[in-house]
Amino acid sequence: MKAEDIILWESNIFWAINNAADLELQKNAWLGKSPGIVSSFWEVISILYDDFGFEDYIVYYENTCGVDEFLLEMRELDKWISDYNPFDSQEQILSDPFWIEITKKAKITYDLGCQYKLKNEKNRL
Repeated sequence: MKAEDIILWESNIFWAINNAADLELQKNAWLGKSPGIVSSFWEVISILYDDFGFEDYIVYYENTCGVDEFLLEMRELDKWISDYNPFDSQEQILSDPFWIEITKKAKITYDLGCQYKLKNEKNRL
């Protein structure tokens, strides 16, 4: 994979994790409160996993950077999302304590990833 492709992939992953972390954006987009922004729980998850390959990125990161705090956070976020059994309505998901914890974990993962990205960028490319 070319360096430019890796940078784009990583940027997309970080963008998707940040979307999973932003509960206020989710409330506005999922409930139709922001004109021009349409989203849902399933769209957030699909973008992270199907469009951008979060599980593949975790493997890639481990292979290139080894085991560190960021990798462990990504693994835990992946497990929490995989274990999550969403409600039928967006309102119920947005008020579900476990989903709220997932958004907090995604925020921690995103913030930590930004730190590690700067630190490890030269090693991965």
